[in-house]
Amino acid sequence: IWMAAGKGHPSWSAGCAVFLLATAAVRGLLHVIEPLAPAHSLFAGAFLAAILLFHYLRTEGPAGASPSALPHYLAPAVLVAGLLVLFGVLRTGAHRLFLDPAIFQLSQTGILTLTATVLTFLGHAGRRWSVKSIGLTCMAVSLVKVGLSDMVQLSGIPLISSVVLLGLSSVAVSVILHRRF
Repeated sequence: IWMAAGKGHPSWSAGCAVFLLATAAVRGLLHVIEPLAPAHSLFAGAFLAAILLFHYLRTEGPAGASPSALPHYLAPAVLVAGLLVLFGVLRTGAHRLFLDPAIFQLSQTGILTLTATVLTFLGHAGRRWSVKSIGLTCMAVSLVKVGLSDMVQLSGIPLISSVVLLGLSSVAVSVILHRRF
């Protein structure tokens, strides 16, 4: 993985590294997404997410740099894999922490809206198109989740909280996209 992110190495090693990272991400998600996953699976998933995100940061390069090799083009796939594993770890942690199904569903909405806001800010401020696009995708997923799932399954304070979280995140993303950093 370290060699694939380096400069001057053959692009086939980058393709192999991304394939291995994607395989590890899928395998890690299978273990982490289970509600009764052991604690060591959560730690391994968090470590895998850190490796994937570090690999993304190392291969993406500075903002505004011209893409020079295959690792640069494959970096968004590694970012998506890392964020999916991280979401799985956070979701399983929330499932263990919140036993009430309504609060657990609200926590998933919170994870998605916070991720959307943070990634949109980091992508816009750092002029990283792929990070901003994934942040906006998380915002769209949050909108669909609240509209199709939370509105049907939640009621009372959890429903109001879910809609407020979506509204606050929408306002934050809108302000971020209209500001110049």
